[in-house]
Amino acid sequence: MNIIYLCNFIGRDILKDRKNFNELSQAANNKIMSIKESLEIYNCKVNILSVGDVNNKTFKFYNGFKSKEYNNVIYASILDIAFLNKITSLYYSYNTIKSMNKKDKVDYIVLYNYTIVNTIVGYLCKKFMNINVVIDYEDGLYNVDGINKIKKHVLIYLEKMMLKYISGTIIVTSKLKERCLNDKYVIARGIVNESLVEMSKLKKSKNNCTIIMYSGNLDEDRGRSEEHTSEL
Repeated sequence: MNIIYLCNFIGRDILKDRKNFNELSQAANNKIMSIKESLEIYNCKVNILSVGDVNNKTFKFYNGFKSKEYNNVIYASILDIAFLNKITSLYYSYNTIKSMNKKDKVDYIVLYNYTIVNTIVGYLCKKFMNINVVIDYEDGLYNVDGINKIKKHVLIYLEKMMLKYISGTIIVTSKLKERCLNDKYVIARGIVNESLVEMSKLKKSKNNCTIIMYSGNLDEDRGRSEEHTSEL
């Protein structure tokens, strides 16, 4: 099975090239890579196509490239000008998928969140190439503080437009089931990579305790409750 994972993976190579440090989310990077590795266990061919978002207003055009540091990671071209960065990202991401589909038929495209670029690219891929679309619903962007009202309305509209074309959903909490149109979903509350599995096999003394760090947002749609809040 041939899968393209459309996301905003920010590796060390793209940071060096585009200086887009404000786009880096290590938690997102970890999840993207872990899902890729999990799919590969079942003999899926997975390519990460990163939009490599940048908003430094440098007026530079950044060419896309295939990563030499990470296996099967491709960065799309983009123009670093406000608003035009989204348009060029959309254009080059779609055309990259179109080119890849011609060489080797793409079975699924996984979208990391209902972002404007991801959603429109996913819609075009379904409409013109009949590629199955899966949404990795990491954030309920319709409910995230800090997003202005106009953008929020656009995101809600795009989500509604895309819903009927979604073949499956990955969600982080059962509360997001309400945003799914069908029952083809999986709840992935956490991802554990191989290095953590190996560490868990190490012998521990009775005095050792396990320390867990949580990094991310907590809100009503991503598992926060009054009970959880009182314990924090």
